[in-house]
Amino acid sequence: MKKKALIFALLVFAMMFVLLYFVVSRLPHPKKDLKKVNLKQTRVVTKKIELPRKVRVIALAQKHHVPKTKKKKVSPQPKNRTPVRRLASKKMVANSDIVSKGRILISRNKPMPLIQTSYDDIGFYRYLKHMKAIGGRVFVGDALEKRIVGEAVLYDNGYQYEFVGFKDRIDDLAPMALFRPREIMGEPLAIEIISRAKSQFGNGDFRCVVILPIDKEAAILGALDGYLQSHGYPISGFSMINGRYFMSDGKLALRLKQGALLESGGTIALDMELII
Repeated sequence: MKKKALIFALLVFAMMFVLLYFVVSRLPHPKKDLKKVNLKQTRVVTKKIELPRKVRVIALAQKHHVPKTKKKKVSPQPKNRTPVRRLASKKMVANSDIVSKGRILISRNKPMPLIQTSYDDIGFYRYLKHMKAIGGRVFVGDALEKRIVGEAVLYDNGYQYEFVGFKDRIDDLAPMALFRPREIMGEPLAIEIISRAKSQFGNGDFRCVVILPIDKEAAILGALDGYLQSHGYPISGFSMINGRYFMSDGKLALRLKQGALLESGGTIALDMELII
């Protein structure tokens, strides 16, 4: 009996040991997990700058004569091009209140409509000159890896911009609205910049873009949000907004003319002007 009791006790002890080992092995190891997180963070910081994915705001400043061989961005198009409603006109000037509202909107990180703009009315040179005057910078980004690969140095000769080369290092990007790049398509300057990027940075889906400071983008979004809300529409209810840049008393202004509703695909005629 004593022998059987001893064997039974040993079996119970062995089962408890195996069970304890299984439980401990399944527990997370703090040092190991911390090491993995640190390595991941280091890769993000040193190798690439991630663009926020939850904010769906892209402004495409492009000509109508984009080459047919150029890949076009797929953007939502209204199913019914006849406006189902026309909103009253409103003119605004970017101020601190509008900027604050726009910053709050950005911080919520909610989906917003794509914004497609054109500089046909003022020309590419004047467009780029005003973009740079309000703090805009020209970059080359890799659309596949969602990162900035280089910042272009441009020389203004008085009637056009000449590409000098890429900066040795990219300056602080914290104040820039990386979530809203304005792609330059079909312009000789952009073609030259992308060509140099391919030879200097290797393979990639390179795009030439203008990126503005966050406050300037916040002003545009804050103004648009206020305009739409005054007519009973949430900004998140639109999939696409179309507009054009123009000059108003010597200042750069943006006129928004049409919006596509997200659910129905119908269009709303807009008449909003914002002096940036």
